[in-house]
Amino acid sequence: MKLETKNNRRTVISLSAILVLAVSFIISSIILIQKVNLAQEKVKYPVKSISTANLIQMNVLKIRQQLSDTNYVSKALINQTINSSKEYKELKIVQNLSENANKLGQGKLSFIESTIFQQKLFAVESICDEFISKSRTGLKITSDRLNNYWNYTYSTLIVACILMIILVLISLDVWKTKKLLIEQKSKIKFIFNNSINIIISSDVDGNITEFNPAAQEKFGYTLDESKSLDFKELYHNQENCQKVAKTLKEKGVFTGEIINKHKNGDLFISYLSANQIYSQDGELIGTMGISRDITDQKEKEQEFQNIINNAQDIIYTSDTDGKFTFINSSGSSIMGYDNHELVNNYFIELVHPNEVDKVRKFYTNQLRKKVKRSYLEFKGITKEKKTIWLGQNITSLFSPTDPDKIIGFQGVVRNISKRKEAESMLQKSEESFRIIVNTINDLFYLFDFRTDQFEYISPNTEEVLGIPQKFFYSGNSFFSEYVHKDDMKVVMKAEAQLLRGESYNIEYRIVANGRTRWIHDRAFPIVNDQGRVISYSGVSRDITEVKSANLIIEQQNEEINQSITYAKNIQDSTLLTTDEIYSLYPECFVFFNPRDVLSGDFYVLDKFKTVEFGELTAFVVADCTGHGVPGGMLSFLCNSLIREAFAYPNVNSTAEVLDFVRGKLAELFRSNNDKHIHDGMDISLCAMTEDKSTLYFSGANLPVIIIRNGDVFEIKGDRQHVGYSRKNSEYTTQIIDIQKEDMIFLYSDGYQDQFGGVNGKKFMKKRLRELLIKIHTKPLEEQYNLLKLEFHNWKGEHHQVDDICIMGIKV
Repeated sequence: MKLETKNNRRTVISLSAILVLAVSFIISSIILIQKVNLAQEKVKYPVKSISTANLIQMNVLKIRQQLSDTNYVSKALINQTINSSKEYKELKIVQNLSENANKLGQGKLSFIESTIFQQKLFAVESICDEFISKSRTGLKITSDRLNNYWNYTYSTLIVACILMIILVLISLDVWKTKKLLIEQKSKIKFIFNNSINIIISSDVDGNITEFNPAAQEKFGYTLDESKSLDFKELYHNQENCQKVAKTLKEKGVFTGEIINKHKNGDLFISYLSANQIYSQDGELIGTMGISRDITDQKEKEQEFQNIINNAQDIIYTSDTDGKFTFINSSGSSIMGYDNHELVNNYFIELVHPNEVDKVRKFYTNQLRKKVKRSYLEFKGITKEKKTIWLGQNITSLFSPTDPDKIIGFQGVVRNISKRKEAESMLQKSEESFRIIVNTINDLFYLFDFRTDQFEYISPNTEEVLGIPQKFFYSGNSFFSEYVHKDDMKVVMKAEAQLLRGESYNIEYRIVANGRTRWIHDRAFPIVNDQGRVISYSGVSRDITEVKSANLIIEQQNEEINQSITYAKNIQDSTLLTTDEIYSLYPECFVFFNPRDVLSGDFYVLDKFKTVEFGELTAFVVADCTGHGVPGGMLSFLCNSLIREAFAYPNVNSTAEVLDFVRGKLAELFRSNNDKHIHDGMDISLCAMTEDKSTLYFSGANLPVIIIRNGDVFEIKGDRQHVGYSRKNSEYTTQIIDIQKEDMIFLYSDGYQDQFGGVNGKKFMKKRLRELLIKIHTKPLEEQYNLLKLEFHNWKGEHHQVDDICIMGIKV
């Protein structure tokens, strides 16, 4: 706008200067014309003077002629001569002739008078000659000056006319230019207002001067609001703004991507094309930028780039010489190169030397015949010189201006080494299958539902089924002829499954040649393109001997299970029931959950008589080595030894109980003096005084936890198990003051080691402690139920990894 105003001002000044100059020349012409008029008036005087002088000379000549002929002069002629000279004092004729005018007019002159008069006439002629000469000189000077004035006037008028013509032409051109500018300005205004691109201009101070509707919509500012904006407020950060300003300052233009900021703080990516604006004098007057929002385009480009880079196949483009112009990260990864090592290198370098001629010939033919798409499998070579199989789909890229000219290729290459290996293995498998079919004892067959006949059955039918092979191709029904009548329902149900498209795995009996055989049969449906079952394949095996062996095993398992069940009954008899626990200590519960039928964990609640402390109530949770039968045997033994220690007179503390049990185990598990069994148990043993004020604790790798008003106190046991060890040390007894409402927990490590939850991780000690804190104020029965519920929810479908035992005692 400033530039346009300045140009208009200059045009007006130029036109005004030409107009002033033209007017000046016109005024000068008028002045010169006035001077010409004055000069013309001055010319009249000498012309008239010369004419008058000539007339006087003619009159004088006539007077002389009269005087010579008649010695008489006409008075009228003398008066005429005198009157003619009256305007010209310099002629002095009046003075010379008027004296004798009356006398001359009265008669003839005397000789003397005539002579004197003749002399005066000669004097008049002489004066006239001198006057004429002088007048002619003055006339010439005045004429020259008049000519000069006319020349100046003509020149001035011509220049003035030229200037006026120039002024008219320039004015006309300015009018046309202004009209054109108005039209262009209207078009530019229309484009400016209707452009989908953002158009913004600013002055040298960064103040916005133009802000089109697209910019208003994109940035959220009105036109009035934009006038008070600093240009920098449209950028996301100062770095962006400084980068644009620096480039504009150095190069005068900027093109590139920037991050803009909406009025509400939202960011968007723009492609900006900006340049500096200069006046006609080369003075910097501002900047102008045209940009468009490319956020969606960048997101799509990023999505496309992510797809390309995350694709498992190699994706590349190349020129017609096979030089890479682009290759994705998978290509670099599969071939073992960095990306920059492949770009601008040739595809043929990735081809195995033995395959180069084949590949080059194939794609030369594609280029020559202008094939649009092709596929080729060949051996490639990685950077580490490893041979891999590649399957390449290649698309020819044609010139957009010449549809018959190929300008490059786009390729999608897949590593098919595994498929090639599978095909090779399949080929070998087919060969092996034929060998296996002819050598193994299983029976293979293929049955067609459409013809209700066997398409194929292996030749060992007589060995497996006791039936000749030719029977199966005769069209007779195998099921009707040979299946045991008691197993027909199983077979018919299996056949119905096949027709529904489901495989089956069954066992049934057949009777052939008077002999009953057990057959294990597996079959798999084969469907056509419409999903209809048309046939099935199967494998049959004679499992008569296996069935007999399984029967023996089942009988043995039944006997073992009976033994284990009996052992469980024995183990259960050593553990107190809920009622027995309640009778000994009402404020106590036990969550006991063995992993198997027999448990390596056990618990004890009993009276313990000591010399020093009197009768104490003992609480025990123990975890013996192993699970199942071994763990159960050891737990039964350790349970008995602990009870024996309670009754032994010389055992008067919890530590002595553990020492006593360890000594007994060492004696029992020593097969000789040099060989010991290291199995034993971890244990948490507490004994409470009758007034419930003191707790004595000894532990072997297991702690006791006391929760009081939400605070947790953990007392750890000795770091040695109860069993044989080369370096044994005596167990310690820890004395703990307890208070009413304290909650005491003894537990083995099975609960905290259980896998489960969403990610199949361990429950962990920290989570168990948090759970005990959460439930410790609730009634004991509810505590028990919550522990049980939390365990089963955590375990879910996971297998239980260990026996679990938790004992809770409320003071």
